[in-house]
Amino acid sequence: MDTSHTDPSTQLSESTQQTQQHPPPPLSELKMPNFVDESLPKETLESMEQLRRNEELCDVELVVDQQCFRAHRVVLAASSMYFRAMFCRQMAESGQRRVVIQGVDSDALALLIKFAYTCALEINEENAQSLLAASNFLQMLRAREACCKFLQDRLDCSVCLDVADFAEFQSCQELLEASLTFSRRNFTEVSQNERFVHISYARMKHFLSSNDLHLPDGEEAVFTALITWTQHNFPERQTHFQELLNLVKLPLLGQEFFAVEVAANSLVSSNEPCMKLIREAARALYNTSYPDGMAHLCRLPTQIPMKWWPRETLRAGEVIHILGGVSEHETLGNVECYDPETDRWVVDVIPQMRYRRSGVGVAVLQGLLFAIGGYLEGKTSTDAVECYNPRTKRWTPVAHMLTPRMNLGVGAIRDMRDAVTGVSFNAIYAIGGYSGKSILGTAEKYDIQLDTWTEIAPMKTPRRNVGESININVLYTVCIIPRQEWQ
Repeated sequence: MDTSHTDPSTQLSESTQQTQQHPPPPLSELKMPNFVDESLPKETLESMEQLRRNEELCDVELVVDQQCFRAHRVVLAASSMYFRAMFCRQMAESGQRRVVIQGVDSDALALLIKFAYTCALEINEENAQSLLAASNFLQMLRAREACCKFLQDRLDCSVCLDVADFAEFQSCQELLEASLTFSRRNFTEVSQNERFVHISYARMKHFLSSNDLHLPDGEEAVFTALITWTQHNFPERQTHFQELLNLVKLPLLGQEFFAVEVAANSLVSSNEPCMKLIREAARALYNTSYPDGMAHLCRLPTQIPMKWWPRETLRAGEVIHILGGVSEHETLGNVECYDPETDRWVVDVIPQMRYRRSGVGVAVLQGLLFAIGGYLEGKTSTDAVECYNPRTKRWTPVAHMLTPRMNLGVGAIRDMRDAVTGVSFNAIYAIGGYSGKSILGTAEKYDIQLDTWTEIAPMKTPRRNVGESININVLYTVCIIPRQEWQ
């Protein structure tokens, strides 16, 4: 009697082909079960944790610093991409009972193994960094996020620089950005910490070139920080001094500080390229053709090179400003500020505008707050524009718009490149509104460097109460006023 035999490898090949031709349906298409026990996953993990504690059914031993941790491969692979790759991809360790782990702290590994079973991670001041390093190495993303948040929530002026260096080394970008942002917002205090003199040249350049340094005592804190940092390791850092001095907003310094602390400083006076920079700054600082000898501060900062423009002390998108309006039949000229960080409104930080107005357009650009158009004194639409300089704490009139507008839309675009010349520029756009006689479809652009308004292409439909949004340097307008109302 003939007996036919089938090769197992052939059966496996045929089975694989059938699976490829008819793959299983996605989970979303599977029929929903009639019963779901939501407590089972938690109870299952608790049972597995008990098995681990009793060292029952453990199939792997992790060895770190001569300490042995017994666990279950399936639990480790489910919670760590590192272990999943190790146990599921035919690596040498996939068949080994004992696996040696290099470069991980033993205490951190013990806590992370427990986290894989219990979903609870014990983080404190002493172990946060070692836990972050271990979870980063083992690719345990939830634990990594928890450690980053723990460190971020506890940032202060004494640790922010160390946390920034550690986050950069661990490639934790969000924690790095949070640490640097905290350092910039508290720069004066951070620069006085003993850790500051040990930062790298790249980090120092980052701070001095940042436009969002918070400087309650003025630009003097920046120059003082530069001198302190340079003198700490003068032989190596003197080559960077001129480049870094060029990042200090020299004309924003007080005149006495400029003369005594800057021009007379030996690091500056002994360096001719630095002295050339000082002479250039002095021409702006001591210009007597403007009130108080402060030409660059009394008007828009277009009187001096862009490198010396005021830092962005008004943080667009981070602090909310409300200008003018109407209260009980009275037109207002005051400014209210809301800071999300402190969750409070403040009225007296910015002085009143030069004109009382409602329906005013508002923009922040190059550290200046602009009040544009509006309904002046409750009488008529206006083309008047003024800007607030937080350095001088006063409002200054600038070029008027081409057309009076109230209830207009306003948007600011930074670092836009001209399609024809290739030159980058900053501009404010005023769109639509009400002239006092008709609803407008026209639009105009303000060039902050030239202090001029120019007309741009009009909208297809006249609009007032215009809302604007800018996305990737594209300006969008939205209006809820129906067509029949303005007709």
